[in-house]
Amino acid sequence: MPVLVEKDTVDVVIFTAKLKIQGKIHLLARERVSDFMESEEGGFLPVTDASIFHLDSGELLSHTSFLSLNRRDITLIFPASQLIT
Repeated sequence: MPVLVEKDTVDVVIFTAKLKIQGKIHLLARERVSDFMESEEGGFLPVTDASIFHLDSGELLSHTSFLSLNRRDITLIFPASQLIT
């Protein structure tokens, strides 16, 4: 019988060398994004409902319901709620 684990969905903005990705990550209840990124579990970050933009032009390249991003490619990640416009 599968065990259900309570998770929080967090809207995030992620930057790589050439891309900006806006999407959702799923954290354990009360887990911070920084804790999640520092964990040793898996080399890939699952992102859902992701929009992928070219960093230089801002052009929307794709939208996907799921992607798996190599954590080593991430140069910056933060919760979208922290974005100041």
